[in-house]
Amino acid sequence: METKNSTANFHWEEKEFVYLPKTKKWLIWAGTISLVLVVASILLENYFLLFLLVIAGFSFFVHALKQPRNYFFSVAAEGLYINSKLVHFKDISSFWIFQKPFPHPPEISLILKSKINNNLFIPVNKKQDLEALRSFLKKHLPEKEQQESFVDLLLGKIGF
Repeated sequence: METKNSTANFHWEEKEFVYLPKTKKWLIWAGTISLVLVVASILLENYFLLFLLVIAGFSFFVHALKQPRNYFFSVAAEGLYINSKLVHFKDISSFWIFQKPFPHPPEISLILKSKINNNLFIPVNKKQDLEALRSFLKKHLPEKEQQESFVDLLLGKIGF
């Protein structure tokens, strides 16, 4: 069900992330690295590290194989809608639009005023007019250049 806001200036549908299929070789390498780390933690008798590695490895593989969900986004005078949930402009400190290499779509990065989970990334359908969207957002929010985090860059390199 599409939940567009009738007063939206921009609206689009996009997957939450680009799914890059993991090859058998990728899975073998990831599994081997995980196994080596688990064995090392056992040999070092560091059972807390072992526990963390098992949880992290499980989370890593679940996310690697996860299929993305579709979301409906719209931008209106009061804020940004993600499906039917509104993020008010008053709750956002600034924005930046990242241009991503193919096959990833551009992303709007929002810095929220909340103390917990203050970054929100919104994928933008490539059919959207990014300059018009940027101009509209600049009327409501300051545009502040951001850099991709080391973790985001690393995850991009390994196929996420």
